[in-house]
Amino acid sequence: MRIDGTFTGEISTSDMLIIGESAKVTAEVSCGTIVVHGEVNGNIKATQAVELHKPARVKGDVATPSLMIERGVVFEGRSKMEDLDERVVPMQRASGGAD
Repeated sequence: MRIDGTFTGEISTSDMLIIGESAKVTAEVSCGTIVVHGEVNGNIKATQAVELHKPARVKGDVATPSLMIERGVVFEGRSKMEDLDERVVPMQRASGGAD
């Protein structure tokens, strides 16, 4: 789904959501992946990834396992990297080292 205009409400999709450069979105967003080039006012929860590209402006909290913020983006809010414990690979001690 792609939004290039003004939208107010709630957005819920398991797919990719693209917020165009001219878009002004005021909504609680729940999606798979979101790519923002425009303006979003509201919290974002993405199950896969959030990408904020210049000249994006985001005001709200972001929860996602993968977050990318390009230089020049304005982001006002908190970010929470969810499900990180499932992605951590334990470090193994190298063999042959001095004990």
